[in-house]
Amino acid sequence: MTKLKLVAALGALAAILAVPASGAGTKATETITATTPQITVNGTGTVKAVPDIAVWTFSVGSRATAAREALRLNGVEMRKVIAALKAAGIAAADLRTSQVYLSARSNQDGTTIIGYEASNSVSAKVRKAASAGEVVDAAVEAGADGVSGPSFQVSAQDALYRQALAAAFDDAKAKAARLAQQGGLTLGKAIVISEQGSSQPVFYAAGVSKAAAADSTPVEAGESEVQASVTVTFAIS
Repeated sequence: MTKLKLVAALGALAAILAVPASGAGTKATETITATTPQITVNGTGTVKAVPDIAVWTFSVGSRATAAREALRLNGVEMRKVIAALKAAGIAAADLRTSQVYLSARSNQDGTTIIGYEASNSVSAKVRKAASAGEVVDAAVEAGADGVSGPSFQVSAQDALYRQALAAAFDDAKAKAARLAQQGGLTLGKAIVISEQGSSQPVFYAAGVSKAAAADSTPVEAGESEVQASVTVTFAIS
């Protein structure tokens, strides 16, 4: 076969292969390219929830003329506080020592050491925020002379964020659909989705008091908002 005939034969074969197959098995596919008309929008989703966890920090301070004695006395007092917290329903896994501190005490002109001061702080995670006031009272009655908090949390934080994320996508889709309608276009499928992150829970005053007992330290859990943001690109035609 001559070179000219060979080239012609290959060209004919290529033409045959380029012809799309016909019949019931043929399926059309959509190709998204860089030149596909697109619209990009931002979406935000918010989910509200009442915090069910409160984190508190309780501390005890002790003084003595000797450093070792100051620490010993402090340990005795802190063990009472820890025992009271456990008796109030706080699990051992939810108690954590946050700081142990020891320092020398001097006279007014700072020239002579007159004793030592020790302190110990423990954080307690109260998983029933409604009983937080009673836990505070129990710790103080046991000897805690320092209280700070609460820091409120929501135990279902991850689940709430996923809900907020879904709401953020729905918000973005609604915006894109509105813009497409205004422009006389048809909204297609999402081709790029970018998560922008979440915000820290925002707390608001609750309408109903969650205090467990009228004579305990009043603590209001309020209401928190979990937010998520996304950026979505849709195809349009």
